[in-house]
Amino acid sequence: MTQTLNNFFKKVINSYYRQRAAKATIAELSKLTNRELNDIGLARGDIRFLAYRDAEERFPNPETKPVDRLFANPNMRGFV
Repeated sequence: MTQTLNNFFKKVINSYYRQRAAKATIAELSKLTNRELNDIGLARGDIRFLAYRDAEERFPNPETKPVDRLFANPNMRGFV
């Protein structure tokens, strides 16, 4: 019983952080012009999808195993 409640609260807290991170990303990317978004390889329609996918990777569900948080963009090889 205690473990079930513990998992429930972990899920709720994780969901809260995930939503907050996604909304912050959406807000920041929405401030950019279409040209600036194009320069970084994004379309305005991709913002929400990418923000929620990134938030899911940064705050995975507690029942799944942790995701490697050091994600390297393969398109940026050689630039950094």
